[in-house]
Amino acid sequence: MSEHGAKFCKTPGPAGGKARSGKCAFNLPVMDSYGMEYVIQDVKPGETYEMSIWRSGSSKDAFLVASADSFYQQSDGFIEVDTKGWERVFLGFEIPDGFKGNTLKLYLWNHSNNQVWFDDFQIAKY
Repeated sequence: MSEHGAKFCKTPGPAGGKARSGKCAFNLPVMDSYGMEYVIQDVKPGETYEMSIWRSGSSKDAFLVASADSFYQQSDGFIEVDTKGWERVFLGFEIPDGFKGNTLKLYLWNHSNNQVWFDDFQIAKY
């Protein structure tokens, strides 16, 4: 649950034992696994979104993704590393003119053969 009471994960993925903060993190263990679906409603052209999540594991092929009909954005690399080796993955974009629909789905995608952990998701709308 988020601090505002919204359920963040529709799939069972949070696991204990490894976390950047708190007691658990989200684990994507295998190639092309997906998780942590979160849907934003009432999305409109011109809105800007910035989101980040911390990632741990030996894979650079694990991404934060935003998608909708005819819209797709995924993170590219990381912007900082903390003292424990967790990498902060960032994704920022503006909803384009002609955006179809009004919902945006956010999720994690592990496109590697290595186990990856995610923790401390943040999102902002401008």
